[in-house]
Amino acid sequence: MAKRPPFYHIPGGGPPSPLRDAQIKALTPSPSKAAAAGAGRPAIAPILTSAPAPSFTAQAPLRLENGALILAPASGARGGYLIQSDWIQFNAKEPPLGNPAANGQALVSTTAGARSWVTLPIVPSFADSEAPAGVINGANTSFTLAHAPSAGSVHVYSGATPSSMQRLSPSQYSVSGATLTFTAAPATGTALLVDYRY
Repeated sequence: MAKRPPFYHIPGGGPPSPLRDAQIKALTPSPSKAAAAGAGRPAIAPILTSAPAPSFTAQAPLRLENGALILAPASGARGGYLIQSDWIQFNAKEPPLGNPAANGQALVSTTAGARSWVTLPIVPSFADSEAPAGVINGANTSFTLAHAPSAGSVHVYSGATPSSMQRLSPSQYSVSGATLTFTAAPATGTALLVDYRY
């Protein structure tokens, strides 16, 4: 019949509570006593009484303190985070620019550190194969586009079917704002498509 492993009791009474490392270590049998107890008794694993050393060394501005990484504040040439007074001093070194003069401006900086507001070029939008609004009845010459096209960007196509479309000469129409006007009314059943930038 197998022997029961030893039962350790920490004096003090009351419900069971976690054992302190020192108490458990004091109760752990020495190797010679464990051997004398005979075979069949379970082996007792060594007890770790201190935390392992960290596997890395923190570099400034980081430091390891009680198992936590701490980021130190910046000072002089040393890196770190900026506190409120640092930001005030940093901003005071830059000349005030105020708000941009117009919407759509961007703040640019040269390699020498000069800063200024500039207006960026506007990238155009495109309308492709747009069917202008208007009645195609052989009498109506005025049609409306969804946007006012950029000058010189309009291409108008006309045909009985989409597959038979032909580009019209600019002399066959005019554009004012978003209004497209033909010199001759498109015939009933004609399909119209317009490409343009805006």
